[in-house]
Parts: sequence; structure tokens; C-alpha cells
Amino acid sequence: MGQEEINVRNINPTLDVGCLKLTIEPGYLSKIHMDTVLPPIADKIQRGERLTDQELMLLVILPLTKQKKSAQRAALKEIVELAKQIADEDQQLFVISGALTFADKIVDSKYANQVKEWIMMTKVARLFEEEKMEAVRRVEMEKDAALEKANIEKLQTLQALKKAQQEKLALKLLLKGQSPEEISAKTGLPIAALNQIKN
Repeated sequence: MGQEEINVRNINPTLDVGCLKLTIEPGYLSKIHMDTVLPPIADKIQRGERLTDQELMLLVILPLTKQKKSAQRAALKEIVELAKQIADEDQQLFVISGALTFADKIVDSKYANQVKEWIMMTKVARLFEEEKMEAVRRVEMEKDAALEKANIEKLQTLQALKKAQQEKLALKLLLKGQSPEEISAKTGLPIAALNQIKN
């Protein structure tokens, strides 16, 4: 048949083998227009929306709606590049692998290998990213724990320093002959602590 167009009127949708009669409803890819079907799907992908099963299947078969092999190859590349932008990884892989499978007769092996490598790199990158995020979480938890410990130690040191300054001031005032009650009012130290300093 080559590049000639198939006459859809000559296709018999019924197979009759005597004891079995099979009737199909033909669907003609030539009736699907990529320029009409693709833009709304591309818009959904750009917005990060989940695609319906019908939209996924359309993406898979759209390259085959073109008549010439060169147009099919160009459409396949366009679909694969668009599919790489699908937010849902399962849908993304379904479209890419499905389109490559359906277009196996038109795709050159070099391009198919490039796409397969991209899929593998995507998986490796995802695993690497998960490991990196886990490491970042661990480091952040350790940092938070260290900061909390440092803040507690700082607070304890400041409290000890404040108490030492109060005791030093109290000792000076005691040596000047002020009463423990006056010193307690000025320093905030209890009188029992002042009596210990005094002795």
C-alpha cells in the first residue's frame, strides 16, 4: 500500500467463518486531527492536571494519525516531549512507553534508546532525590536538636552568670554593712542564700 490512502469504504467490519461471526466497529486514525485534539490536552498538562484515560490513549496513538512516516516521527517526538511534562509519573511513563510501542515501525532505534535512557535517568534521579531529601531531613533534625541543646546550655550559663553577679554584688553590700533584707530587695537573692554567703 505504501503512501496511498486506504479507502475506508472497502473495509469489511465482519468476519464470518461459519460457526463464528465477528463484527467490529472500525476506528480510523485518519479521522483524528492532532491539531484539534492536542492543544486542550497540552493545556491540562501545563496546568499540572491529571489526564483522563481517553486523553492518555489519544496521546499514545496521535503520532499514527499522520499519513507520512516523517510526519509520524515528528509527531512522536512532540508527544514524547509533551509527555515528559506530565506531573503524574505513572501517566507520564504510560504515554511515553505506549507511544514508543505503538510507533515501533516508524521510530528509529537511536531515538527509542534516547527515550529509554531518559526514563531510566528519571528513575535514578528520583531515587537520588529521595535519598537527598532523607539526608536533608536527618541533618535538619540533628541541627534542630543541636540548636535546642545549645539554647538550653546558653540559658543555663546566663542563669549561672546572673546568680554569680548577684552573689558578688550581695557580698560587696554585705561587706559595706547593709542588712540581708536590703540586699535581698536589691539583688533578688533569698535571705537564706545571703546568710550562706555571709558565713
